[in-house]
Amino acid sequence: MAAGELAFLRHKTVVVSVKDVNLQFGIQLNGKALQVSLSSASQELLIQANMADFVAMICQQVDPDTLFFRRRLQLLGDTELGLECKNLLDRIGPERLPALLSHGLNWLAQQNMAQDAMQ
Repeated sequence: MAAGELAFLRHKTVVVSVKDVNLQFGIQLNGKALQVSLSSASQELLIQANMADFVAMICQQVDPDTLFFRRRLQLLGDTELGLECKNLLDRIGPERLPALLSHGLNWLAQQNMAQDAMQ
């Protein structure tokens, strides 16, 4: 937030949908605060993927473009806002997260990769 990376969210609502766990929440930048809500009446953009795909993106095991072109990451709505969000997802890496969360996500990503290899 201090670097202004989220300025494109100002007065916009992005809804994130984690399809396989039936979780949906809205994100909006209000002033200098990031607001997250479990219900959102309106949205400019809907981002959808399965949990494993979101985790793989954050752990940089797969890039958002690959998931998008494989139709595993969907961006529905404002195209420009979608590109900004996709680019942000591409820049987020485990090193920007608290260590415990980063280790947990990496472990989860490895479990998902092992499961995919067995199928």
